Amino acid sequence: MKRIVTILITCLLVASLGVWCSSDRDAHLQSADLHLSLGIKAETKDEIAPDKNVDLPPSSSIDTELEAWQSAYAEFLTDLSVLDDYEGAAFSLRDLDSDGVPELIIVQSYEREQIRVISVYSYNCRVYEIGKCNSPNSYAGDFRLSDNPMFPGLFSFRWGGSIFRYGYLTVEEGQLVYRDLYNMDHYHYDPPQQINISDDMELIDESRSLFPGYGFTDNLLERYPINSDNIDRMILCTQ
Repeated sequence: MKRIVTILITCLLVASLGVWCSSDRDAHLQSADLHLSLGIKAETKDEIAPDKNVDLPPSSSIDTELEAWQSAYAEFLTDLSVLDDYEGAAFSLRDLDSDGVPELIIVQSYEREQIRVISVYSYNCRVYEIGKCNSPNSYAGDFRLSDNPMFPGLFSFRWGGSIFRYGYLTVEEGQLVYRDLYNMDHYHYDPPQQINISDDMELIDESRSLFPGYGFTDNLLERYPINSDNIDRMILCTQ
């Protein structure tokens, strides 16, 4: 009888030891599986990580963020486009004071009064009007642009009778400034005679180079009708 009891106790101990070993083995296998799984993920992550030596495109080519003035001008022009007073108006961009932010130039035509109104706006946390000027008997297409950075403003031409008048429109110290430069008198003189009004000969010489003769159309200020397509293309640069 004692022998039988001893055998039973021995069997129970062996079975218990086997269960413990199996449980411990499973735990180790699960731990190994976990480490293997993590190892595979880390390896995959390393494989897809960008090589530090790969040449990436310049940041400017992948940066799609707009400058603050672009968003502000686009919203401003969109609001103007629905106003009756701005039907037929056109806009352009030109950095008239060389501060890195282009001014927004809006040209309105009033055929009955034979007048054009040029309004100039800028941006500093908001869009604001710098000033405006009337241009009787003038054509906005007769604004010319110089390639010389010394002259960021608009060179203008208008006429009344047989007197051709030349001037310069710019922004100085936050103010819109227009200067009469010289006249070409076709009425009293043949050939026409130049009559200087300004003593700034550099501006006069630059104007003469931009208006070498009647009908010359190079370096014109480009104007764009105020509509969504032109706002997207010229302000937001999305087209």
